[in-house]
Amino acid sequence: MTDPRSEPQSVPAVLSALRPRRQSPLRIAGQIIGFIVCLSILVFVVYRAFTRPESAAQLERLAAASWWQVAALLACSFATVTLGGLGFAAVLRPVQRLRRTDAVAVNGVVSVISYLPFKIGLAFRIYWHHRHDRVPLLVIAAWFAATAALILTALAPPLLASLWRGTIDALWFVTSAVGMLLAGALIVIIARALAGERGLQRIRRAAGVLRIAFLDRVLTSARFRHLHGGTAMLGSPAAVAQMLLLRTLDVASQAVRLYIAAQVCGVALEPSQAVLAGSTYFFLQAATPTGVAGVREGGTIGVMAALGVPDLTVVVLTASLAEVVANVVMAAAGGAWLRWGYRTATVPPTSVAASPAPYSAHNS
Repeated sequence: MTDPRSEPQSVPAVLSALRPRRQSPLRIAGQIIGFIVCLSILVFVVYRAFTRPESAAQLERLAAASWWQVAALLACSFATVTLGGLGFAAVLRPVQRLRRTDAVAVNGVVSVISYLPFKIGLAFRIYWHHRHDRVPLLVIAAWFAATAALILTALAPPLLASLWRGTIDALWFVTSAVGMLLAGALIVIIARALAGERGLQRIRRAAGVLRIAFLDRVLTSARFRHLHGGTAMLGSPAAVAQMLLLRTLDVASQAVRLYIAAQVCGVALEPSQAVLAGSTYFFLQAATPTGVAGVREGGTIGVMAALGVPDLTVVVLTASLAEVVANVVMAAAGGAWLRWGYRTATVPPTSVAASPAPYSAHNS
């Protein structure tokens, strides 16, 4: 008998799964209004950059930027897209192998369409990995939840260390590294305790105390086994370590890009402030549900101004412009790969989707 997990659902079924249960006019109006608000914030930030007297000198310096400064800004932007794709592949690896080139290509396409509302970028990512990589939808849900948890784990220690120290020094590095290691180790320990058949039985026994029939049915269903695959991802020390490292490099790329943009524009920005600005920019980009543009720029400028940092309007817009250029290039390259290169590449040799084993690790 063919394992149903090895067969992707039809395109209508996938689209139906991605579609919210209730396409209420209020939800649609909220997305449209939110998108308009985001664009309005972006327009205001751009207007402010070109009308403030103190911005004139910054814009002149920006126009006179050297080729290597422009190249450095673009390199940081290319790095963020690449590292993001590699991070997604690393988290899923304990459950199913994805070619890293495919993951980076998908991330490149998503980097552009994420400017649009309705989380179209998220929908495309789900569609592609389910339809073409044959990752079950509930495994994708567990995958994205695990990825979000590790992103927060990578962001929190450096951000808290920056707020505490106010500068980047030896203690900042020690605090950030130790905090990340401890948080990552705790995640792995808890996930491994809940992973595999033994972990599944522990979950069921704990839930059985509540004596809720519906919950018992959910925990014994085949679908929950797919969601349970998230414990295999978070219980893998290698996957967690890779994701934390890649996300740390990602945030570092964001911070370096803002620092370089500040140097180009002649704005005094300390490395610790660049880390805070980069972390804020990254967080707002990931959290905004109605398109990434506008809120991340205005939010980053506002947060840094509240912390007493000199106005970063031109600096943040410079970083965003470099990102747009890099995203368009990565989206074009990624789209070309997914259209032509994907079909000719070798199928990954290790894929849990083609295996009769359940989506859990440590099944001893």
